[in-house]
Amino acid sequence: MKNIARVLLVMMGISMTAAAQNRMPPIPAERLTDVQKKAVAEFAAARKVAPSGRSSRCFAAPR
Repeated sequence: MKNIARVLLVMMGISMTAAAQNRMPPIPAERLTDVQKKAVAEFAAARKVAPSGRSSRCFAAPR
C-alpha cells in the first residue's frame, strides 16, 4: 500500500511539472515592442547570451 502511494505521488509530481512548463511561452522576436527589443539587446550585451528560461519571461510585461 505504501509503494502505491509513493508511485502515485511521484506521478502527480511529474504531471504537475509537465503541465506548468508552457504557461507563459517566450514571445517571438517579431512580436516584441521597441522597448522590449531594446531590453533584450541590453540583456544580451551585458551577459553575452540571449535571454532564455525564466529571464525571457521578464520581457513579457514591461514596467
